[in-house]
Amino acid sequence: MALRNDPDSLLSDRLALSFSIANPNPTDVTYVVQASDDLGSWTSVASKTGTGAWIWLGSGTSHIVTSGSGPVSVKVGDLVPASGNPIRTMRLKVNNP
Repeated sequence: MALRNDPDSLLSDRLALSFSIANPNPTDVTYVVQASDDLGSWTSVASKTGTGAWIWLGSGTSHIVTSGSGPVSVKVGDLVPASGNPIRTMRLKVNNP
């Protein structure tokens, strides 16, 4: 689910993707959150592999918020603020080889 204007300060003025994952996460599952201006080219925002931690792939402050112990609620904010970037979309890619 895409959110705007989340009350969490890390997600303020950000388009954010919200979803839940299992805890513990299966060791062979990889998550990648991506964002785009045009649905043609995608930029990876954050990733998680297996039981490892979420990794912020942007510069500066991480815009990843997690809560809960099982399942875990995850919110990942876009790399850019929503203000001045009205045409943005985000997606979650899940790989399980």
